[in-house]
Amino acid sequence: MTNARRTVVAAALGECVHVAGVMNFLRLAEAAGWRTVFLGPAVSSAEVVDAVEAVVETYVAARRPGERFLETYRRVGAAPFKERVYAAA
Repeated sequence: MTNARRTVVAAALGECVHVAGVMNFLRLAEAAGWRTVFLGPAVSSAEVVDAVEAVVETYVAARRPGERFLETYRRVGAAPFKERVYAAA
């Protein structure tokens, strides 16, 4: 599988200087031929467990039989995941 067919999904914990680092990394990944998705400044480190649980629950509710996470994400988009994460925060 080539890099052009793979995807890097990234986020930052909270709104901090690390967002700039993540954005720079994604620019480098794109220049190397990777598809990138930036979920944005996500949540504080104290809320990470709740955010991961919200993402998993959204995936389980939205997936089709045999569908992997990225397939579900591409089909339904980021909105349902972001809504659950930010509602859990």
